[in-house]
Amino acid sequence: MQRTFGSGHYLLGAPFPPGTWWGSSVEELRQRPGFNPTHPKDVEAAKALLKEAGYDPPSKLGKRVLTAPNVLYWPDVSQLWAAQMRKTLGLELEIKLVDAPTAVNTWVSGNYDLGSWGYAVNIDDPDDYVTAIYGPESRNFTRWKNPTFLKMLEQQRSELDRDKRRQILRRMEEFLFTQEEPYVPLFWARRSYLISDKIRTEAGRFTPATTAQVMLKWEHVWLEK
Repeated sequence: MQRTFGSGHYLLGAPFPPGTWWGSSVEELRQRPGFNPTHPKDVEAAKALLKEAGYDPPSKLGKRVLTAPNVLYWPDVSQLWAAQMRKTLGLELEIKLVDAPTAVNTWVSGNYDLGSWGYAVNIDDPDDYVTAIYGPESRNFTRWKNPTFLKMLEQQRSELDRDKRRQILRRMEEFLFTQEEPYVPLFWARRSYLISDKIRTEAGRFTPATTAQVMLKWEHVWLEK
């Protein structure tokens, strides 16, 4: 997924954004099972988990429906993922393409089987992303609630010491790696708008914002000749 859709530039799909002050580095991720493309036991481990749940062979799950929006690369992501599940586990995924509002409303309602979608970090702070995806908000499409995780979420929110807060967040990430994870992270994409060194504002030169979500207002901007 990372190579196909990011041309090698997108980051590995991890619970938290790789390389941030609160997430694992790419080097750390490479040491984990499932993040090394040459790891031989990933498929066997997946089959063992399905067998433990009573699906032996995995095709006993039957046909599953994957809802995806018909925007950006999501139709292609869904097709590739479905092909991988069919090839490695013998699972059949029917892809249901809908417009983006219909897809989001479907997931918020909880009336769906599988979904393929993403989340754009609004603020360059872990509380924004972690609360939205894993907390009691509407973007937590899986309705996943774990008391242990939610307790740590509250602890990091009120911790003012950054080093202590990082320790809590790293424990939360480890929890998602080893205990429970309601999602299958595919990749992290970095995006920004095209800019020019000739763009000027009343404050001087244009400086890109840390996230795309907070650079949507354009007032008193011009191109310098």
